[in-house]
Amino acid sequence: MAVIIGTPLDDTLHGTADDDSISGGDGNDTLSGLGGNDALRGERGRDLLNGGGGNDNLSGGGFGPDTLNGGGGNDTLTGGDVSDVLIGGAGDDQLIGDSGFDPIGSDFLDGGAGNDTLSGGRFGFDTLDGGAGNDILNGGSDRNTLIGGGGDDSLDGGRGHDTLTGGDGDDFLAGRSGADALSGGIGNDILDGGDGNDTLNGGSGRDTLAGGGGGDTFRFQLGDSGITTATTDVVGDWDAFDWIDTPIAGTEVNYGEAATDAISIEAAAVVADDLFTSPSISHVFLFNAATSTGYLLSDLDNNDTFETGVVLAQAGSAAALDWSNII
Repeated sequence: MAVIIGTPLDDTLHGTADDDSISGGDGNDTLSGLGGNDALRGERGRDLLNGGGGNDNLSGGGFGPDTLNGGGGNDTLTGGDVSDVLIGGAGDDQLIGDSGFDPIGSDFLDGGAGNDTLSGGRFGFDTLDGGAGNDILNGGSDRNTLIGGGGDDSLDGGRGHDTLTGGDGDDFLAGRSGADALSGGIGNDILDGGDGNDTLNGGSGRDTLAGGGGGDTFRFQLGDSGITTATTDVVGDWDAFDWIDTPIAGTEVNYGEAATDAISIEAAAVVADDLFTSPSISHVFLFNAATSTGYLLSDLDNNDTFETGVVLAQAGSAAALDWSNII
């Protein structure tokens, strides 16, 4: 193994085709591992680290905004004390933003292809992008942005007011504490807002939504949730302090409700069509006391047909929802 150590000045250091250990020292350095399983450490200064091929370990080191490129292989990238950019590249990588303090400790982590693990660190407003593959993203503290990308991803916002976007695939999103915004994207996703007043949008697919503590908003656009069991979203913890956000707000005129013995969204849609025939009706809430379940049917394209449905668990009475909950 070659051991290469830089100077206090600005250095450009290259490894070999074998396993290397390269340390930049002080100064604004450029370190390239090339082939082999390399260990690169930038130390102080504004450094650029390129792992190249192999399973590399890259560390930004001390104070200074660094850029770390893992390249091919299964790499481990660790930022430093300020705002760093970490790019995993191909392979199954682990990216750690480390402990930069806000506002200067805001890191950008890009997993790239592969099944990656990205951690934003304790402090700073971080952006984590998993890219392709089945990724695990952990936001840590403060206000973070997590993007799953392609694949079946797991996103955990941690503390703070976070924005989580699942992207393609069947994703799991957990906002934890704070007022979080969760968007599932394409696929059958699970969204859990946690504590705080959260906004949840499952996107397309059959999604399961739980707001957690606080007054939460569940957002539905035309095409997000259908009226069959295979396409309808389920809100697992509805209460009267939550809201449904649709393109058409509820009013006393466009809203209707009734008790039902329907036990599926398909049956509820038939009941809604039979009971509410006025073209002025955009939303119908049907509640089944025996199953403690409610069904919200909506006509969001104004064609006199209920095409959007939501199953509301714990909503088996008229008191669970009225027109003012639809914003």
